[in-house]
Amino acid sequence: MKRFSIFCGCLVLSYSSLSSASYTTYAEAQATLGNQNQYLSNPLSPSFDRHKDTNIDKDSSTSASVVYQKIDSYGVYEYRVQSLGTASAGKGVLKAYAGAGWTAGDGYTVSAKADAGFTDPFRIRGPAASNKLVDVLLTLNMHSGTSGNTQASGELWVNNNRYISYQQSTLSPPSFYCAWPVSGACDGNMIVKLPVNTTMSLSAAIAVQAAAASNQPSSTADYSHTASIWLSVLDANYQLISDSGFSYAAPVPLPGAGWLFGSVLFAGIMRVSRFKNRSRDSLLVA
Repeated sequence: MKRFSIFCGCLVLSYSSLSSASYTTYAEAQATLGNQNQYLSNPLSPSFDRHKDTNIDKDSSTSASVVYQKIDSYGVYEYRVQSLGTASAGKGVLKAYAGAGWTAGDGYTVSAKADAGFTDPFRIRGPAASNKLVDVLLTLNMHSGTSGNTQASGELWVNNNRYISYQQSTLSPPSFYCAWPVSGACDGNMIVKLPVNTTMSLSAAIAVQAAAASNQPSSTADYSHTASIWLSVLDANYQLISDSGFSYAAPVPLPGAGWLFGSVLFAGIMRVSRFKNRSRDSLLVA
């Protein structure tokens, strides 16, 4: 993974290759005084907060926050820093946010990190033996807004194969990498061949981090607008069935002709409405 010079090494996802027999989720968040790249095990204190939520057959969500400050006798901050991390994981949807702010206090730094992930067993059902392969479109769709000292990553796995990864930091723009079986930069989409009538495991995870200090007083890694994970079977004779019941099919945009028809229909309705109103007004005047 790419290293970020201000953070203490690379941002590592909490994902591990899972072979769970059921739909599982996790969400973890940490806020702490200092610039921490790893999750800490310290007990809760005014300068440290960490929470994790894990579930089976249920979505997960959590948050952590810290406000560390001191006000002198004149009502002026001697130091004040604050940070917030939030995360949630659901069927095909991951969200994470990390924000950090510095107001006063030379030498004080603060950071937040959050990550979320899920694993969902699935099968591709259809008329064939288990050794038949069908084309499946995998999509890792990331939506974000970042500023300041931040870093983010994401991954999509099927079984033990990491197919798509994502990276963004203050020092590098958003980028996708399709890692297997064909390696190289991509747009977050790739077509792979998967066996039918065979139990497989879909896993995805995202992680974000932000840090603030006097030289960078405000940082935000906002991936709370949803990371979407889609698996679209390209052969109409086959259907993806997941343990969670979620289809993972990519949404189909309304064709241009459909939008045109809708706008024309709406315009027609508005004309009829205006005509009726004018007719009614004429009758009232008469």
